[in-house]
Amino acid sequence: MLRNVHLKDDDYETGFDQGLIDNWDIAVAFQCSICLSIPRHPIYLDQCGHWFCEICIEKHYQINKAMNYDGEYVAKCPLCQNDNCYKLFNTTCFEAFSIPLQRLYRAIRVKCPYGCEKTGHPLEMDQHQTFECKKRMVACPNPQCTVEDIFERLETDHFPICPHRNIYCCLCQLPVTESERASHSCVLRQALALECVFLFNLHFLFDIHVLVQEGP
Repeated sequence: MLRNVHLKDDDYETGFDQGLIDNWDIAVAFQCSICLSIPRHPIYLDQCGHWFCEICIEKHYQINKAMNYDGEYVAKCPLCQNDNCYKLFNTTCFEAFSIPLQRLYRAIRVKCPYGCEKTGHPLEMDQHQTFECKKRMVACPNPQCTVEDIFERLETDHFPICPHRNIYCCLCQLPVTESERASHSCVLRQALALECVFLFNLHFLFDIHVLVQEGP
């Protein structure tokens, strides 16, 4: 599966906006107090019980850590700002939630951010947006190809004609890129393949010889 190329974008790392949520009355219980969205990877602070996106609270902690010039790494909950300062936030991740909390989180209905008809709970939609949606932006997986586009367009218009895609010669059965098809020589390609195998075996035998000479 081809990964979405926007995984590192700020709007992707934050949670799902309210406009994508069908049942906000349930989802609001998990709202991140920093980005005000529904977390893709929810956690809560053990000290006060407030909810955040995992990435949001990590960024908050790193900013506070960088601003403390005395070497004491302290941070407060960005929502309640209580008097307790922590050298490290103690957090609880989704896998450690109680069963009722997990079921409530999975009851949230999120629409696909790219406008397809898919809906599901936040974990499903994160997977869908990353690997499954035909409207996600992906990069062509063929080596040396730099084309990026919506998956459904690449699938129909680019993949079949990509000049860097591998095809297999019907005579020598070796892979050849589309751009090399016209100049492909079975004899030369087989000779190069045999040379690679010979050099690999030669290096392997040399390494064995060195090990035997050095002894235990």
